[in-house]
Amino acid sequence: MKLFHACHEGRLQMTRRGALLGLGTASMLAGLKPARAATASLPRLVVIDTMGGLDGLSVVAPYGDPNLAKLRAQIMAPAVGQPGGMFDLGGFYGLHPAMPNFYAMYKAGQAAVVHAVGNVGYTRSHFEGQDYLQSGAPTLLTSGWLNRVMGLVQGVGMMQSGINLGTMAPLLVRGGVETAGWAPDPFAQLASQSANDLQNLLSPDPLLGPAYQAGFADRAVFNTLMKANPYPSGLTSLQTFAWAAGDFLGAPNGPQIAALQTPSFDTHEDQVARLNTGLAELDTALLMLKTKLGAAWANTVVMTMTEFGRTAAANGDASSGTDHGTGFAVLLAGGAVRGGQVFGTWPGLAAAQLYQGRDLAPTTDIRSVAMGILEQHLGLPASAMPTIFPGAGSLQPMMGLVTG
Repeated sequence: MKLFHACHEGRLQMTRRGALLGLGTASMLAGLKPARAATASLPRLVVIDTMGGLDGLSVVAPYGDPNLAKLRAQIMAPAVGQPGGMFDLGGFYGLHPAMPNFYAMYKAGQAAVVHAVGNVGYTRSHFEGQDYLQSGAPTLLTSGWLNRVMGLVQGVGMMQSGINLGTMAPLLVRGGVETAGWAPDPFAQLASQSANDLQNLLSPDPLLGPAYQAGFADRAVFNTLMKANPYPSGLTSLQTFAWAAGDFLGAPNGPQIAALQTPSFDTHEDQVARLNTGLAELDTALLMLKTKLGAAWANTVVMTMTEFGRTAAANGDASSGTDHGTGFAVLLAGGAVRGGQVFGTWPGLAAAQLYQGRDLAPTTDIRSVAMGILEQHLGLPASAMPTIFPGAGSLQPMMGLVTG
């Protein structure tokens, strides 16, 4: 994990936490190099962690299941065909009305949904759920599954660099394979001087000196891209990161894999208003990715994931929210997605069909979704899956999600 992230002005920051994480990595590999020219034909992968437990039953509501309205009538979006109503996804599912851009992609065959998905370990703890989700294993590891993907992509000769968009590096991208990181810096002038001072201070150090120099090499790449096309003012943090990710992955010498995290979707109360705001932000971020990726969008897959879903029934009090649940929905977008359909086996919402009598029952493992994309989109061999997802056993990839 690289110790530094470039800012909008092309400057770098270093944090104590970043340094400690970096010292724990297994190796320090070369950073982004302009000579590693990519083309639009190379597959791109963007993983968005919708943190907090995104309610899949609201994002993609199975309105054709007669039990849905009985469980959560007070928090459902207006029906398909009503003013401000859900977008119809084929007569059984309805997309949340705050996501018109995703719906347009769906209708164009560039977006899809996998419903009733479960995390690696069924837990209602945010902390344990994120650990399972990001490590990709039933036991906590010190590296993330996407970091291991980056290492295997190197091994088959594809572009070796990935990038994390955010102020902190999540477990998902930590590990022995170096990744770049970017976040805007509100203290640009101070950071510039600090960067130069730190470079002079750390240059004699055999570990930190070369790492810092690699950070400056990355800065030159990022600085050129961002100055050529700076992001607009007034964006949220997620939209800013999506804009930058599209720029970086769409560039001729950019990375191939990106990771982003959203603000929390933990909707214990006031769920309708919070989802309207959060999903609209996510929807705009997806459109920004598509716009900024340009020609590279045709060979891109964007995949969302979350640590758990929400309870099938709305809370019984006046909070108008939902509690921590189990099954959730995965959103897929990109020119390489086999779009216009909802994948997965629907388990039903009758009382006897709910997981532990309260949650949407998972019928697809999140690792199966990822495996199918990694094999069919990134071209990784099936033999690599036990390395990426230790402990997955006989779990099979979900095929047919992408056009490759």
